[in-house]
Amino acid sequence: MFGYRKHSFASAHALLRTLRADLQDLATLNELQKLLLREVMRAEEKIRELKAEFKTMKETDIAAARRSAYLENRIEGFRQCAFIWRCFGDAIAFLYLDKFALKHCFYSTENTHSKQSAGFILGKEGLASELALLDSALKHKCAGRLSRSHQHDPAWRHLSDGPVGSLPDRSESLEEAQ
Repeated sequence: MFGYRKHSFASAHALLRTLRADLQDLATLNELQKLLLREVMRAEEKIRELKAEFKTMKETDIAAARRSAYLENRIEGFRQCAFIWRCFGDAIAFLYLDKFALKHCFYSTENTHSKQSAGFILGKEGLASELALLDSALKHKCAGRLSRSHQHDPAWRHLSDGPVGSLPDRSESLEEAQ
């Protein structure tokens, strides 16, 4: 699946390298996040389409069984693509924050288990307001990022770990806005 997105992958890689060289380049940060958001949403759309087709199938013969296996493999391929795009989002967090400051974003504070994985962004009700909040942060010269999931609120489903946050330069804190 990912082979079809080589151009986007190369663009994301180039933007990430540019951002790594200059953490104050908020235009690049914004462009990278918009690219990642588009690609994650594209993968999610494909997953939904394939799942809808999969649900309508009836495994009555060998051809249907083959088609079913094919659809399952395609769905898994698009899930892996979405995971890779989210990893780019994680890289943004690691550029701005210390890796030890991010541990609380992955592990639950109540037990030793990791937090739930990210859900779909596509069709999320609050996405428009979160994008507006991100744009506002960037306009005010504050590095912000979309995030992956939040332990207590399954509606927070984005690109990296934790709710929409302001990213201070290698600071030990992560400010959250909901």
